[in-house]
Amino acid sequence: TADSTDAAVGSPSAAATAAAADPTAAAAAAAGLGGTVTSDVEYLAALVAGSGKLQLLDLMLQEFKAQGKQVLVLAHSSKALELLADYARIKFGPGGYKLADLSTPAAERYAAVQQFNAAAGGSTNSSITAAEDPAAIAAASEHPFMFLMAARCIGLGTVLPGLSAVIVYESDWHPRLDIQALHRAAAAGATGQVLPVYRIVLRHSVDERLLQLADR
Repeated sequence: TADSTDAAVGSPSAAATAAAADPTAAAAAAAGLGGTVTSDVEYLAALVAGSGKLQLLDLMLQEFKAQGKQVLVLAHSSKALELLADYARIKFGPGGYKLADLSTPAAERYAAVQQFNAAAGGSTNSSITAAEDPAAIAAASEHPFMFLMAARCIGLGTVLPGLSAVIVYESDWHPRLDIQALHRAAAAGATGQVLPVYRIVLRHSVDERLLQLADR
């Protein structure tokens, strides 16, 4: 669980020290959410700096990618998926992920699933991202390791045998549909495999309150 105050990345003084040593962190501090962004790198830095949930997701995804693992990331709203797609495109390259939401035609969704599954056996465990090295974009295009999907897109027939984990970035606001999505996501891996599911929730947020009410 990330904290909406410190975003689970340390104290303000630690963040300032990191910004001084890291040009990307400095760009985030300069751009902020309301500043002028002039490049993809600055946009990415501002995007991550402005969200405790995205900061935690960023750390998790880098770890999964370094280990050569595939991961399914679920979100409820189309806006959240749009922002996550921007993040993934800049961070890992346009071929480092696949995307399916409620507006994705069935044929395109099927093709995305097939391409994602085809990459399962050939994923590289490089920790270099496209944002750090443009040459990584070409490599990532052959090995999508992340599937961004609307929670309500997961059907009983969704099979992603290469998956190592599921991350719920944004919970469904409907408790019954949220639980249904969790069960289907956990069973989306290889036959007989129960996947670990991680849910990212900010403390003192609407997400946390909705989950508390759903548990009653």
